[in-house]
Amino acid sequence: LDPARLASLLSLRQKAGADGRIKLLAGLDEEQVTTFVNTIAPQIAQPVREARLEREAKTGKIVPIAPSQEGRTLRVPETVRLIVNTAATTQRRLSLPVQVERPKVAMEDIPKMGLVELVSQGSSVYKPSSAERTYNIQLAASRIHGAVIPPSEVFSFNATLGPVNADTGYRESYSIIGDYTVRDTGGGVCQVATTF
Repeated sequence: LDPARLASLLSLRQKAGADGRIKLLAGLDEEQVTTFVNTIAPQIAQPVREARLEREAKTGKIVPIAPSQEGRTLRVPETVRLIVNTAATTQRRLSLPVQVERPKVAMEDIPKMGLVELVSQGSSVYKPSSAERTYNIQLAASRIHGAVIPPSEVFSFNATLGPVNADTGYRESYSIIGDYTVRDTGGGVCQVATTF
């Protein structure tokens, strides 16, 4: 924080001294500091990401297709207290308190997973299909492709896939809902679920 930024976070309060005289005390305003910390929190935040793997067709080797990443979240109330308390000292550097979430499938754990061979494979035919349905099938399959289920963990198709709506890229196509075929966002995702 440069001096100008610190000055913008200052507040003055009155305090009566032992001699009865009023003194002005300068300090950082917690509300202002909280607002500031909330603006930097997104720059520090990073979602946890599990490593994704695939088997090379030619070699049979398991290779990463997406690296893992630790999740990070700035602990805002703790950061505010730390900044306010440190400002009253001669210390000019501090380490921000960050909550770290380790991925369940981390790159360094891959060699210990014992992934050796193709255990099972499935496929289904979906032609002829509309361009929208084909697109949705490919999109859903790409979101599941490479997912790793660590030992003792449960795989959730829905959690791995994420929300199925226009905001996440799905198109409107035909879906079977109950006894009817209707146009709906994400038509074709059921094909991926059934094949899986």
